[in-house]
Amino acid sequence: MSQIGIHASVWTGVLTPDALADSIRRTRAAGFDLLEIPLLDPAKFDVEGASAILKDDPFTITGSLGLGPSTDISSDDPVRVQSGERLLRDALEVLAALGARHLVGVIYGAMTKQPGPCTTTARSAGIQALQRVADHAAGLEIQ
Repeated sequence: MSQIGIHASVWTGVLTPDALADSIRRTRAAGFDLLEIPLLDPAKFDVEGASAILKDDPFTITGSLGLGPSTDISSDDPVRVQSGERLLRDALEVLAALGARHLVGVIYGAMTKQPGPCTTTARSAGIQALQRVADHAAGLEIQ
């Protein structure tokens, strides 16, 4: 079954619990099936508040994020790869707590203009990181 969603940033710039409730209301009124929430900093996301909103008003949520230069899993720098993998895992944990089943966005490398193709080492690092993240996601029943 296909679903069509809209990004929460269309409705709000900050995703507080009140803004989430309003975004869900507006998303539903506009006829969309799901709301995509940005998880650029999962550690700061109010999981408890969002869970309370979704308990009172169930709606399909999906999460999105874009990796940046310091969290680029397709990097030659192992620190950046680890940071990116940690960010993706943290986003998955938030989504699992909200009952969401999908993470979308630029999750394979930095969302920035690249000067050229990545190195073989960087490509391998990205593939391995995504494999570990995918395994973690599967354990959380997230696709």
